[in-house]
This record gives sequence, structure tokens and C-alpha cells, in this order.
Amino acid sequence: MSATILCATDLGDSGAVALAWAAAWAKSTGGRLVALHVDDDDHGSLQDIPDSVRPGAEAMASRLDLRRTEHRVALERELAKYGVASETRIAAGRPWETVLEVATDVDATLVVVGPHEHGLGSTARRVVTHADRPVLVARGPAPTSLEGLTWTLGVPPLEEATPVVRHVTALAGGTSGRVVFVRALPVLPTLPEAEAIDAGLLMQTMVSGSEDDLRAFAAELSPDAEIVVEVAAPHRLLTRVAEEHGGILAVAAHDRGFLERLFLGSVSERCLRHAKTPVYVERA
Repeated sequence: MSATILCATDLGDSGAVALAWAAAWAKSTGGRLVALHVDDDDHGSLQDIPDSVRPGAEAMASRLDLRRTEHRVALERELAKYGVASETRIAAGRPWETVLEVATDVDATLVVVGPHEHGLGSTARRVVTHADRPVLVARGPAPTSLEGLTWTLGVPPLEEATPVVRHVTALAGGTSGRVVFVRALPVLPTLPEAEAIDAGLLMQTMVSGSEDDLRAFAAELSPDAEIVVEVAAPHRLLTRVAEEHGGILAVAAHDRGFLERLFLGSVSERCLRHAKTPVYVERA
């Protein structure tokens, strides 16, 4: 069964970027593209409308139906540019909830959204936070396919991140892509001068050891991968390396309790807010 890529678009500039990335993904994976536009205005049923206000209600419902028809036509016209197997859906409801409902309905292997605004808009943020499948927050000019792209891949020293790493390296390998394995080591607190010398030697040893471990780990997945290990705040290192190399930044979101899940986890959230490249997020 081929992959299904669900792209949620607001029919604005952000949605156009998302649609272009989704089409490139579908083209490279041989997948089907489902383009979704959610209209949060819904006239519902007119059955119980009092006669006194029925003419006005019917006129409003007619305008909403016409608008949705126009949205469908516009979306189908946009999809026709990409030449991939596709389907158009126009739905009503709260945008982020509807996106997740449709993702389940079509069994999407990836959900693509635009940031909607500088940083991360509320709909994109909620989709990423609550999705039970990978999400790509699209940014920047989209390629015509994923062929030859560079993937900057955050690899924390946690076994739970391994599935994400394997999925991304497999995708990169299947599209002649290049992978940069990135690991950030924690910054030590400021110490007195004498202790700081010992701390510096310790950090050098930690960096060297982590580079060896990461290189050995990467060898079985992507032998030609570049390795970057630095003492730095994780989101700063990841977004910087991703910007230097272009392509896509890939990170794992760790599933925690309900309250913690509202905030994704600081690394994922900060990458989504500050990255200038597209960000692929998959739950660890």
C-alpha cells in the first residue's frame, strides 16, 4: 500500500508552501496526496430554524456553500500543478482537530502543515503536539522532490529516539539524500578557574567519546553521514546546523504526561519556533 500524505492548507501563502512540500514528498515516495482545507464556519442543519429567520439563514448557508465550492476549485487548480495522485477535501470544524480526524480517516503516514506565521502558529503547534504520526512543518522554497536533500537529524543519547533515526535515514537513503547526525552535550555550570581547567578536559573527553559512539551508530545506517557533536543548547545547535546545510531538520518529540505533552518538550518546541528550515517531528 502506498503512503498517504495529508496536507492541511489555509489557501494562503503558508498553505501554498505546505502543499508544495507535500507534493514533493508524495512524488518521491510514490504516495497519494490528500489536500485538506478546513473552514471553521459551519451553518449546520437548517431543519430546526424558525420560519422568522429562515430566509436569512438560508442565504448565509448558500454563501458558505458557495465559498466552499470556490475553495475546492482553487485547491484542485493548485493541485493540478504538481502531477501527483491526489484528492481534495473541504471540511468544517476546529482546524487542528479536523486535521487530526482526517489524518486518522485516511491513515496518513505524514501530515504536512505550514507555520501560518513567523515562528509557529496555533494550528500547526496543536497538530504537532497532539498528532500520533509524523508531522512536517513546512518552511521555505519547496523542491520538486526530496532527491538529494540534506537531513539534519537530532540524535540524543536515548534509545527511545532510535526509531525516528532509522525512519529518517531510510527515507534519506531512498532518495539519495545526505544525513548529518547531530548531538548536543549539556553545558557545564561556570566553575572556579582551577576547576574550570579540569572541566574543560572533561568536556573534550565527553565530546570525543560521543563522536565515536555516534559515528559507530551512524555507520550501520548511513555510512557517509556527517557527525556533529558540540557542547551547546540542543535547539540552537540543531537549527544552526540545519540552516548551514539546508534541507530538513528532523527531531523526536518525547511522549510524556498530558500536561507535559501540551508543551511538546523544550527541544522540539524551540526547534519548531526558531528553525528557518522545514522541521520533521516524529514521536519517539
